[in-house]
Amino acid sequence: MNKLLLIVTAFILGSVMCSAQSTNPADMEDESLWSIIDFSNEQTQLTFTFNYTDSIPATGEGGCLRIQGEILSEVAGNGLASNCRLYRPVKVTGGRTYTVNAAFRDMTLDSVSNFWIEIGLSTVEPTSDSEVEYIMAINTWRGCGPGLNGNIQDLYCRYEGQIDIESNVPYGSTYYLVFQIGQWNDRLDNFDILLDNLEWVDLTPPIPVSSISLSATNNWVLEDDSLQVTAKVAPFNADIQEVDWSVTNGSGEATINNSGMLTGVRAGSVTVVATAKDGSGVTGSKEMVIIAGFVSVSSITISAPSTEVAKYDTLRMEASIEPANASNKEIVWSVVNGTGRATITSSGLLRGLAEGEVSVVATAKDGSGITGTLTINVIPEVGVDHIASSMLSVWPNPSKGTFNIKSGEKNSTLKVLDLTGKLLYSDTFDTEYLLDLTSYKSASYILQITASGCTKSVLVSVQQ
Repeated sequence: MNKLLLIVTAFILGSVMCSAQSTNPADMEDESLWSIIDFSNEQTQLTFTFNYTDSIPATGEGGCLRIQGEILSEVAGNGLASNCRLYRPVKVTGGRTYTVNAAFRDMTLDSVSNFWIEIGLSTVEPTSDSEVEYIMAINTWRGCGPGLNGNIQDLYCRYEGQIDIESNVPYGSTYYLVFQIGQWNDRLDNFDILLDNLEWVDLTPPIPVSSISLSATNNWVLEDDSLQVTAKVAPFNADIQEVDWSVTNGSGEATINNSGMLTGVRAGSVTVVATAKDGSGVTGSKEMVIIAGFVSVSSITISAPSTEVAKYDTLRMEASIEPANASNKEIVWSVVNGTGRATITSSGLLRGLAEGEVSVVATAKDGSGITGTLTINVIPEVGVDHIASSMLSVWPNPSKGTFNIKSGEKNSTLKVLDLTGKLLYSDTFDTEYLLDLTSYKSASYILQITASGCTKSVLVSVQQ
């Protein structure tokens, strides 16, 4: 079973059973902190008296817990005289070693046989038969129990007396401290015991903080706005996880509270610092930018050198943002095809693909929803006098990837582009050229053929 189960919070137990020096004494006498599972048989009953003060264990003080097992009827033969579990939630951390101490006294008039009190830990809220890993126990059949009066650490005679918590258990995990108490015999016996001064003891040597890393959802915050900064302490099981927060103002100014909430005061840069509270002197820091109050985009105007673009040619779009001090001036380019068709890159380079009108749209990225629109007319591809259509031939088209090109001009340059304008291939030739695109995927491509300083574009289709 996971050793984390042993996270016996003796200090919490004390809160129910009796006052403990390691925790608030009042809590150790508070019955509401504990849950009880009584699974005795019908011939017996258990009575729990919290904050009992008429008698205490030799090493106890203040009110404690008295547990009495009483016979209701004589029964022959073996039987379960009484059995119960007393439990409450506790906190544990992986990689640490714990033990339990408590004051115990057996007040039974006639010493019982086969009596036990076992202390253990459960990773889940216990039931009467759920699994518990025990850390120590008093068992009469092992030679300890009857008439005892002192510290359980000195009296127990079973289990290891301490527990190592597995290293993968997160800091401050919740488990359940379980006290199982009962008696079994050939005949049913009464018993009467006291528990007091329960405390949970961490045996692990002090573990200092070795590093602190800071994180936040953004590395900026607006003036008069707030942002939570989080500190992650290493190692995860350091004794003291808390940090002190501070801000070193640079060109900007900010404040931070003791829970890491950063508030922007004046635009500029600041440094957030978290200092370990364990006295190790370890710090972590993070640069943050304070931004002047957020200014939304109010309008976008698109401009271009022309409102026409030849088929297969490109046209650069520009966007003007208002106001000039908008906090976020980034935009997203898109095209709404109308009677024509075109594509546009993320940088605003429009390429005409089919004749007709298209709408170029620029949308603000600041969440304002503001857009700008410009209508562009895709016109027929422009011919070149020096490369007349009758002199430029590309065939077959479409093809499986092989194209014959005849330009009628020497010293011609060939470029192959995809429909986004990306250059895929280039070469030079004299009048005739065999273009092999069989290794390219099935798609449309643009051939640009330049001669004597003039260019002609042709759309070809590869159909594998």
